Amino acid sequence: MSKKKIILISLAAILLVCFIGCLIFMATHGFFRDPAAFMQKVENKLMKKYSQVTDTPPLQQEEIWVDGSDRQTIADFPKGYYLSIPSDLKVDTTISPELIRGDREDMTLIVSREWAPYEDPFFFIDNYLNNYYLNERYIEKNNITIHENEVYDFKGAKAQFVSLTREDGNSDHLNNYNYFYVLSKTGPQAFFRIMIKTDGYEKNIEEVKSIINSFDETGVKGENVFKTDYKPVIPKNWSKETKNLYKKIQKDDTFLWGLFVDGSYTIERNHQWFIDLEKKVDYDFDFSLHYVNLTGEFPVKELTKAYEDGLITELTLQISNHANDDLFGDNPNFDVYDGLCDEEIRSFARGAKEFGHPFLFRLNNEMNSDWVNYSGVAALSDPDIFIANWRRIYRIFEEEGVDNAIWIYNPNAEDCPPAHFNSYLAYYPGNEYVHMIGMTGYNTGTYYADVYSEKWRTFDEIYKEPYDKYMEHFAEFPFIITEFASSSVGGDKAQWISDMFKSIENYPNIKMALWWSSADYDFRNGGKVLARPYWLDETDETTNAFKKGVQKYK
Repeated sequence: MSKKKIILISLAAILLVCFIGCLIFMATHGFFRDPAAFMQKVENKLMKKYSQVTDTPPLQQEEIWVDGSDRQTIADFPKGYYLSIPSDLKVDTTISPELIRGDREDMTLIVSREWAPYEDPFFFIDNYLNNYYLNERYIEKNNITIHENEVYDFKGAKAQFVSLTREDGNSDHLNNYNYFYVLSKTGPQAFFRIMIKTDGYEKNIEEVKSIINSFDETGVKGENVFKTDYKPVIPKNWSKETKNLYKKIQKDDTFLWGLFVDGSYTIERNHQWFIDLEKKVDYDFDFSLHYVNLTGEFPVKELTKAYEDGLITELTLQISNHANDDLFGDNPNFDVYDGLCDEEIRSFARGAKEFGHPFLFRLNNEMNSDWVNYSGVAALSDPDIFIANWRRIYRIFEEEGVDNAIWIYNPNAEDCPPAHFNSYLAYYPGNEYVHMIGMTGYNTGTYYADVYSEKWRTFDEIYKEPYDKYMEHFAEFPFIITEFASSSVGGDKAQWISDMFKSIENYPNIKMALWWSSADYDFRNGGKVLARPYWLDETDETTNAFKKGVQKYK
């Protein structure tokens, strides 16, 4: 073969490899899902570099301009849409990469550009976003009236409009909800979502539809940027002991390890399991985890027992039905929201005051999920209800003189469903209501690989992405891994533990971490088949791996 042919074949091979590489890059970075957004991301990166080199102003973002005495227009260039809204709506672009909202006393507007992880976006909309409030049992149990539910053509694109009202007798709530979905013309799996809450269907429907009908899609240009300023506001009424614990947690050289064992402080036998595990790993754990539902009874005896044993308690209050096993039934979220549980909350707060020692208070963890009663999607896909409930409980604690609660804001590591309106940032209660940031992520193993496409994940694969995201907004807060563990199905659990101890040192804002030593069972088999064994002492190898890694923290 001649040198010329060899050179041509070599060049063709190089070009082919480059071409395949480009296709892989485009596929993994979203080109085929949303071409316009992909191209805009490429342009944004180039322009960002140009701006850094030339010290020029930032990229074009969203704009709001007045169209007259009673109208204003949101021009969200990076998301590619225009929307005309009443001029008296106060527009908030703090988390505009996720969503833009507008508020006035009788109306709330939330707009986001979404992407469906399915070829048919309406399969995603029907089975995830509309899943609860269009379910017949949910409608009946939660006093919901459906006014409209129509799928139609909107300016050449498939759209859906749903309007409903939840009856509760509370005139302070905006209980009329209007949801508008329309497919994007620039991406096969992209769509827009507009939610508008009002104080009544009949008197507001004309204005609601006027806003929706003004929606128009444009080409995407520029990049949204976050404008958050999140930092903890330390309560003035904290006890000296609580202040000292918080200062200890904040210190650079502090790291506290926690352990969960089922019923540690409710059943004496299980408390012995906790002690036995401490002996096995030759480490006295710093804190333990205790779950409660809202019954009005604060677990004073249990927390006192833990305190006497030298343990801080991470107390998790979940406003849910037992085990969240009736997601489409009467939603307890709404009872708190409507003020029907104030006496139970007060009783609970008095118990916290009676306990009298610092405890970590994790309220309604993993709210950006779809598997708990208090999740946003289970509460009309409205994160504002979560925020209102959080603040209501916080204020009652203040009124009852609770000076020993350190509040943990703990989203799930991944937004489920994966939607911008369901972003972990959309649920943030506010600086004066949060003292620590919680993180939750498990190496679930591969038992459900055929159902959920699960794969074996390292500690870094679980925590690096959420840690980096949280640091962008919450760097002023100490972080706590409120629960984590590794399954043994699909990989070497002992090696995972050893690697975890090496990795966790690279996350300086994480000050505490708790191993959830229990197990999940297969829901498809009536909970009788072991699916995810998370026990810390599952084998001698896993026990010894933890024992070796934790010694440097003694």
